Amino acid sequence: MGPKKGVVVALALSLVACSDAPIPTTTTASIGSWDPAATQAVLAEVATGVRAHRVSDADPVFGQRTRAERAELAALYQTGGDSPLWIDTTGRPSRQAHEAIALLRDAR
Repeated sequence: MGPKKGVVVALALSLVACSDAPIPTTTTASIGSWDPAATQAVLAEVATGVRAHRVSDADPVFGQRTRAERAELAALYQTGGDSPLWIDTTGRPSRQAHEAIALLRDAR
């Protein structure tokens, strides 16, 4: 597994791990080799998880969301069809993900 694919799988699994949803079978089945169709299936499942989390009134970590917080999440994710913000349409880390990683890597 290449480093980029590993990041995508780790991000997908971490999102699922933060929810009560089971790990998608397409995620575990596609780890051995890169398959564009499997990648799209995983991204669709992650988007479903994002959507379920976004429309929920409560965050499992931070508790109840305010109306403003729900509106902000809706605006942030709805334009991309609830796709994860850190992954592009090919399942690879986005430019913003690379920038965030660089920022964290260079932080004291």
